[in-house]
Order: sequence, then C-alpha cells, then structure tokens
Amino acid sequence: MQTASLIFIALLLAASASHADVRIVPPTPPAPPAPPAPPQPPMPAIPAMPADIPAPPAPPAPPPLPAIPAEAHAACANKASGSQLSFTPGPGERMSGLCQRVDGRMVFELRSYRSEH
Repeated sequence: MQTASLIFIALLLAASASHADVRIVPPTPPAPPAPPAPPQPPMPAIPAMPADIPAPPAPPAPPPLPAIPAEAHAACANKASGSQLSFTPGPGERMSGLCQRVDGRMVFELRSYRSEH
C-alpha cells in the first residue's frame, strides 16, 4: 500500500507542477448602476407674443388748476417768504401753498389743490 500512496503523491505533485504557472484571478466586479435622475416636471410652452400689440392708452390729462384768487395773494402780503398758507376759495375746495416774494411783492404759490366737485 505504500507503493499506491507514493504513486498517488507523485501524481498530485505532477499535477500541481503542471498547473503552477496558472494564476486564478477573480473577475472584476461590475460598476454600480448610476443613481436615477430626479423626475423633472415638463416645462410649459411659452406662448408666442402677438405681432401687433396695441399701445396702452395715454393717461387722461389732469384737470386745469383754477386761477389763484386775489384774496390768497392778499393773505400773503404780511407774511414772511416761505410761510405756509391754506386757503378755501369756495365750498368743497382747498388750496395749500407757500408765500413767496416775486418781483418785489409777496404772492401765494399754489402747491396743492383739492376739489370735492
């Protein structure tokens, strides 16, 4: 039996000697998959601009200011230049302004006018 064991060992050594040059390399693992892209809502289409857009209407002109009554100028006669003055020319009307020196005399300079008409 010793002979059979020796033959068996010799066969194993011969088999391992013939495979000594062979190297077993494990396969490279596959790359992990890319993460999924976040869902994107669809972009709404931008409507085309009309070719002939009409110009907006011009704002209405402000109403003309009334003439400053002589009483407003007379009220400024004895005041210092830059004094504030409010005057009521008629029912529902109010004028506010400053007394200013113009051409050597004090006059009422209108800054604000309100009318409830």
